[in-house]
Amino acid sequence: MFRISRLYMQTSVEVSLCHLIELVKLLN
Repeated sequence: MFRISRLYMQTSVEVSLCHLIELVKLLN
């Protein structure tokens, strides 16, 4: 259970980072 939530957290962080990078590209 803990591993699954940890993996989910890591994945969501990576996804949000990708979105942030895309936003920065759009702004620049």
